[in-house]
Amino acid sequence: MRGALLRSGKSGDFTALGETGQPVYRAALQLREAIRRKNPEMAQHLAIPQSDELGDNIDWYSELPGDVIPWSSATPDERAHAVGELEKLQAFLNQLSATYLDPNSDTKPSVDRTVFGKLLGHVLPFPDEHYVYLVNGKPVLTFWGFRRPGADHNMDPLHCLRPQAAPLVTPAPVVPPIAEPV
Repeated sequence: MRGALLRSGKSGDFTALGETGQPVYRAALQLREAIRRKNPEMAQHLAIPQSDELGDNIDWYSELPGDVIPWSSATPDERAHAVGELEKLQAFLNQLSATYLDPNSDTKPSVDRTVFGKLLGHVLPFPDEHYVYLVNGKPVLTFWGFRRPGADHNMDPLHCLRPQAAPLVTPAPVVPPIAEPV
């Protein structure tokens, strides 16, 4: 079932993340399905991409029906709750990726399994907070597996969603008035 259209855009406006020449968005349906099999609620945080034949334009749909709130319109309480849910998604994806990459797992290692595990590690990044929506209160990411060109790849993908502390401003030193010579 497909819910509301959340966002449309050009894939070329961003840096597509991936592994061995395979961008995450080209394997998005397989990645979502693997995530859904392990934990259906986690897959709901990832919008469903629908690209045109060339893959240049992508429409992103919610799996969930219901009211859609852009991140910028969410209340501080809604945002705090959403960040908590996305932190759980982040931990889940890290664990699932590690499982696929574990050479000591019960499953026979293969190149496909290794590539899939590495792709899972690139799922969470998204361009910025303008690509996050709350659908019936649940955070849903669009353009996941993409970053803005030149973005810091070491930055926590959820950094843009966390409230930023105001920079400390050091007051200017108070200079006593200079007394006029008499």
